Amino acid sequence: MYKCVLLIILFSNVCFSFSELPKITQLFQEKKFVEIISNFSIDYVISNKEMFTDTGIYLYAKTLFALEDYKKSLKIIENIEKPNEDIRKLRFFIFLNLTNIDYAKREQSTIKEDRNFLNSLINFIEKDYTNATKNLLNYIQSEEEKNFNFEALIIDYTYNFQKENFLKTLDIVLKKSLIDETKFIETKSKKSPFKDFIIYKKCINLIEEGKKEEAKIILFELIKNSESLIIKNLSSYEYQKLN
Repeated sequence: MYKCVLLIILFSNVCFSFSELPKITQLFQEKKFVEIISNFSIDYVISNKEMFTDTGIYLYAKTLFALEDYKKSLKIIENIEKPNEDIRKLRFFIFLNLTNIDYAKREQSTIKEDRNFLNSLINFIEKDYTNATKNLLNYIQSEEEKNFNFEALIIDYTYNFQKENFLKTLDIVLKKSLIDETKFIETKSKKSPFKDFIIYKKCINLIEEGKKEEAKIILFELIKNSESLIIKNLSSYEYQKLN
């Protein structure tokens, strides 16, 4: 009896020691996407699903998404037997980036959270600006717990005050919002992207005032230091326009 229990414990420890989940989780949190792909091939992940678990497979799919390899990301997701809300959102954004709007709409109909925001993205892509702005405003003003509040504010600001940059901003949001994971309850947090968003808007004002050199210095700092990929990309876009 004791030998049997000991063998079970040893077997459990061996299985845990071979788990790839801790490694891929740490690399993903550090946004080391290329390193993840270098360490784990798609075939290896698929062939060793039990070592990654659904969580690890999901992170691998998001890694491919971050590297804009949307078709391979979709292929990896197929290995998750019971898709949850996060998986459905990832599939939704994959379909949007592949401009497969019909599939995106089908996926969106299965998602319970952030429905107005997701609808607004579809509306904007289809150039249905009346419904897009209506859904976006309803989302921003709602009291629901939001996963994309930061992204919604970025889109709203750009659409209303920077029309010339709107399509670029929308493209960045479609590609980066799932990777940013910018869900912050406390906007005073040092890591909050909302502070960087305020600084970014200040740069836009400086540019409009003709103070381009001052704006470039601040934009460069945002590119280097912001933890938000959306802010980094928007700042880089503005910086390049000034050069």
